[in-house]
Amino acid sequence: MIRDMIRDKIRGMIRDKIRGMIRDMIRDMIRDMIRDMIRGMIRDTIRDKIRGMIRDMIRDMQNPIVMTIGIDLFNAGIKSRTFWANRSL
Repeated sequence: MIRDMIRDKIRGMIRDKIRGMIRDMIRDMIRDMIRDMIRGMIRDTIRDKIRGMIRDMIRDMQNPIVMTIGIDLFNAGIKSRTFWANRSL
């Protein structure tokens, strides 16, 4: 009778231990899955933003008006820089 009580007590403790371990494993798995999903979403949005910026740059470079304005501004900057550099000599 006492032996049966002790055996039932030990079985209950082992059962509770196993249940707790399984519960902790499931909780950790769900937490890791959610963390990976959020990380992946952030990484994808950053990647999409960079791709969009590069796509816009390429589209602007293919537009001849934007390119000529950019080249004109670049040349004007070089001319003014060389002008002021020559003035200081």
